[in-house]
Amino acid sequence: YKGSAVFNSLDFNQKVYVPLSQGAASIEVFILVYDVQPMLDTLKDLNLPMQLNYFMINECTLLAINAQR
Repeated sequence: YKGSAVFNSLDFNQKVYVPLSQGAASIEVFILVYDVQPMLDTLKDLNLPMQLNYFMINECTLLAINAQR
């Protein structure tokens, strides 16, 4: 789950949300969507302690998630 590109909320669900819900401990993706906050808000539904680091680079956001299990 490292280095994938996310182009929309469906991609985010498949490449971030579902893997985290199935036990992935670490994910890094490039998000090519201007407003990432609504997608990040969906992670609250997992009720899982996690550390999110994200950096905006031009129109792209690099998102790294480490889940504490």
